[in-house]
Amino acid sequence: MAETINFIENECDDKTFCRIGEVFDDVSERTQSKDFLAAITKRAAKVVDPEERRSVETDIRYASYKFDDE
Repeated sequence: MAETINFIENECDDKTFCRIGEVFDDVSERTQSKDFLAAITKRAAKVVDPEERRSVETDIRYASYKFDDE
């Protein structure tokens, strides 16, 4: 997971980040990683195009619903 987070935070361009947004909910459900959720949330704020940012923010909202109740 650390390599994935590093990629998202440091190497992933906006287009790729938005494209992989559709699997954020699957990753969140399987890993239950709050670090992953924090990383994609932080990265989303850096997406330049407003429409792409809104789209990926929607993907992140769905991903946040996949966490088991604590």
